[in-house]
Amino acid sequence: MSYRKIENGKYRFEVEKTVDGKRHRKSKVIKTDLNGKDLKVFLFTTDLELEEALEDEIADIHGFNNFTFQQLAEYYLENADIEVRTKDFYRDFLKNRTYEKIGNLKVREIKKADIEKYLNYLRKTISDKTNQPLSYKTLKHYLTTIKVMLNYSVDLEIIDKNPADRIRLQKKDEPLKRKFYSIKELNQIIPILQKYSDTYHFLAFIFTVYTGIRPGELHGLTWDRIDLEKGIVQIDRSISRTSKGDILKSTKTRDHRTFQISPFLIYLFKKHKEEESWKFLGQSMEDKFVFSNSQGGVVTEKHFNEFYKDFCQKYDIRYITWYGLRHTAATILASKRVPAPNIAKRLGHTDPSTTQIYIHAVEDIDKEVKDIMDKVITPKVISL
Repeated sequence: MSYRKIENGKYRFEVEKTVDGKRHRKSKVIKTDLNGKDLKVFLFTTDLELEEALEDEIADIHGFNNFTFQQLAEYYLENADIEVRTKDFYRDFLKNRTYEKIGNLKVREIKKADIEKYLNYLRKTISDKTNQPLSYKTLKHYLTTIKVMLNYSVDLEIIDKNPADRIRLQKKDEPLKRKFYSIKELNQIIPILQKYSDTYHFLAFIFTVYTGIRPGELHGLTWDRIDLEKGIVQIDRSISRTSKGDILKSTKTRDHRTFQISPFLIYLFKKHKEEESWKFLGQSMEDKFVFSNSQGGVVTEKHFNEFYKDFCQKYDIRYITWYGLRHTAATILASKRVPAPNIAKRLGHTDPSTTQIYIHAVEDIDKEVKDIMDKVITPKVISL
């Protein structure tokens, strides 16, 4: 036996074991009013339980069984085989509110009620950026992050099932009205941009609306992906902004797209390339970014957003973010009754259901995608 009586009704239990030259020890003091046979049974079972607890600790090399949610999350971020940008995404949602509220909870003790309580707290939280309650999308990101961490704890056999699995957020209808431009608005905006902005920003705007590409894909586009003779642009890479810097990465195979562009866009690309050549004197431009900063390096989405916001204020144009131009491309095609799978393919959606949020058809004109976009982005009066 590994216990001894230390005073009336109090017993000290101590167990130890040496594994690979390392000594492991566990002890505790218990008070009881039992006596006789009941006391013997109690002392025996308590001693056995303590030995089993010590065995569990020894077997749990990394201490997983005692992990708090924050310890689990940090272990995941350190060891998970995922992209840096994905880790940065999770880290932002963990450090911003999550650690503060549930970081100290033991993973093995987290219940569905704990997560529901946290989500209710988030629903009442006012964003510092918008001065509005957190959006459905933001709440979903928080919940997704928690689910990923707890799924990892299932993989590590800390818990048997994820308590967040059956939690569903009730989505509120959030109108897209202020997130994209109508064709009528574009017909007013494009001539103003052509007249008062430079080729660099005008081309970036037109090309984004024409193709619906993501900002990262626009920033990662290099001249060797453009055939100006055939009028073909290949989108197969993207700039990913991470805590370790900008990374030029290949998009998923299903995300590779090739666009046949209009004569107007070919003209703009040729003009832009000529104007950009001063940055790369004596060098080939083929491996250079089409849209670069003054040193020829990576340009940020913030640059385009700030430029366009200032431009809109100056010329009394309703402002939407640069990403909203991607939404604009989708809604234009949806309004022309282009089938969702075709829109999904053009935007690089691997899941066509993602495209359904843009389907709000309002016109009965059925056109080929290229013909539709050619007409939308080409000013009625241009000087080629």
